Amino acid sequence: MWRSGNLTIQRELTRDLVWEIAYVGNHGVKLYGAYEGNQPFPGPGSVNTRRPLAGNVTLSLQLRSNIAEVFTSAGRYDEAATYCNKLPLDHPGRNRCLGRSLLGQGRTEEAIRILIKSDIKSDRANLGYAYARSGRREEAEKLASDLSPRPLQQAVIFAGLGAKDRTLDALDRMAGVGPVRMG
Repeated sequence: MWRSGNLTIQRELTRDLVWEIAYVGNHGVKLYGAYEGNQPFPGPGSVNTRRPLAGNVTLSLQLRSNIAEVFTSAGRYDEAATYCNKLPLDHPGRNRCLGRSLLGQGRTEEAIRILIKSDIKSDRANLGYAYARSGRREEAEKLASDLSPRPLQQAVIFAGLGAKDRTLDALDRMAGVGPVRMG
């Protein structure tokens, strides 16, 4: 939350003399910010030797994953795939990252081959969505049924099936669950 304000007091002392005092203030609380965790310290010498994690000039895995998510959200699927492919093969979010970027590119069957390998339960929603978009309704419905205690994930699959009312019903069930951390 950001607040700003000002206060000015003005007083005429004589016909040609005015006294004025002013205050301007800004106050921010719980503002969102991001920072580069390996930013070099100021000083002489090579930039890389001044980094807290000296010699580590590559982006962190989490940062790569986050950048890929931003590109996916922006519809820039080719760029997202580039960052996804830089994640190690055993990275837990790699399959979701690649699967979602492939879905965005319209490469549904490839996305299914990637997403089916994931052991992460939340990736089941993306797999169900991919099944639905590729016309594999029965497999999508099976996943939606398996995810019945997870209405948000069901909503993703129902949206892929084009089932507007079922999608909205699942989202309504989310209201009873309460706030959900995204990302």
